Amino acid sequence: MYLYLNDYLDNLFIYIICISNHYLCPNILLHVTHN
Repeated sequence: MYLYLNDYLDNLFIYIICISNHYLCPNILLHVTHN
């Protein structure tokens, strides 16, 4: 449960950054897919 929640929060954080800074969005998504 904790791991699931942690994963969700990480994704939410990325999503917020993506919305707030469109320039960073592709870089963050690329980083996530490589991980």
